[in-house]
Amino acid sequence: MARFITSYKKMREKKKKWPGQILQVSGQLASSINTYYDNDSAVIGSNLEYAAEIKK
Repeated sequence: MARFITSYKKMREKKKKWPGQILQVSGQLASSINTYYDNDSAVIGSNLEYAAEIKK
């Protein structure tokens, strides 16, 4: 695991994405979050293909 972290940090430094939040390189996912709510329910999601899908 430590080897992965070291190589990931080097890759981010090379792409000039370091320092920064490790899970937020471009901010694209964070800015794609949409919400909807009413008196009975709430929905939070993203239209990006790689966003996690949670069904309950």
